[in-house]
Amino acid sequence: MPKKVFISGPVSGRVYEEAKAEFDSVAYEIKKKHGDAVEVVNPFEFCRKGEPWEQAMRKCIARLTECDYIHFLPNFYMSEGARLEMTNAEKFKMGICNDILELVDYDAGEGEK
Repeated sequence: MPKKVFISGPVSGRVYEEAKAEFDSVAYEIKKKHGDAVEVVNPFEFCRKGEPWEQAMRKCIARLTECDYIHFLPNFYMSEGARLEMTNAEKFKMGICNDILELVDYDAGEGEK
């Protein structure tokens, strides 16, 4: 079964098409690097343009719970939603898909218990 990688980053306050293009580009690069070993979970595939933030975040957190890894886009920390996703990913002890697109598993010896 493929590992699932959730993409997290700023969306609100950005030009929708530019944000979507960034998420789609990263999704493509992750898929290109890992092929069938991963399934990429891109919020632009299940959240609608203009959808209320709270509704979109509920969908994102629900989908995040199904994932093994999270990949943070640059400037993710400027996004309230991405910071919420980061907090949940830490609590779920998810691995990280880092900036060179390597999958790094959560080390059970580190992090909050």
